[in-house]
Amino acid sequence: MGGEKLLSQMIRLFLESTPERVRQITEGLERGEVELVERGSHSLKSSAANLGAERLRELSAEVEDLAHRGELLGVEALLAPLVEAHREACDVLGAMGGDGP
Repeated sequence: MGGEKLLSQMIRLFLESTPERVRQITEGLERGEVELVERGSHSLKSSAANLGAERLRELSAEVEDLAHRGELLGVEALLAPLVEAHREACDVLGAMGGDGP
């Protein structure tokens, strides 16, 4: 349903919106704002799942769970792998559907 045009739109939306979600997680962590981390990771998880970015989805789900439990030290430990998984997903999806963020 929607074919390549829909896929291209979904990729473009991912590339445009997910850098803000990563920033949201990072800023929430820096400020100690658990809700911001949880909200950003939830959105990032959903976006990654929609396009099959499984590593990013898994890490986002872990970050969301840790934030939900108020465990920001755990989130801090996952931040670098999350950022790397996001970069990799953007590289792959950008090659498939247009320019990167």
